Amino acid sequence: MGSSNAVNLTDGLDGLAIGCTAIVSFVFLVLTYLAGNAKTVGLPANSPRQRRGELTVFCAAMIAASLGFFVVQLPSGAGFHG
Repeated sequence: MGSSNAVNLTDGLDGLAIGCTAIVSFVFLVLTYLAGNAKTVGLPANSPRQRRGELTVFCAAMIAASLGFFVVQLPSGAGFHG
């Protein structure tokens, strides 16, 4: 409940909540890519953990959705979605 209220308070400014979401999603994107990459972790070539890129794809989709919403929200600031 505290997280929901914190997002509603920061959403009053133009694009502040979605900007924070995009930044955090980018950090998660980098971390999930590095954790799933066999060369950076040092996994053998046939490891089942090597080809787990679903979280990386989800983070990329979250960044794309955040930037799309940010482009719509920023110029007018009229759409309050909280």
